[in-house]
Amino acid sequence: MAQEYNFENTTQGTVNFSTVQNGEMFLYADAPYIKLDNNNPNAAKLQGGDIVKMEDDDQVICPDCRIIKFE
Repeated sequence: MAQEYNFENTTQGTVNFSTVQNGEMFLYADAPYIKLDNNNPNAAKLQGGDIVKMEDDDQVICPDCRIIKFE
């Protein structure tokens, strides 16, 4: 099954990871992630499924629009 991720962002500014809400998708190091919760680990990489621990002050991009397409 193919997966396609499209992110649209009118602002290129970054925010601290601590401001991302649980379940929200974001970009980090040019890869899409989703915030799991506030525990350790606390985020999952959508491409590959790696589960990681991110620090509160890690800088991430929260796009305006997120589209996931499954084929």
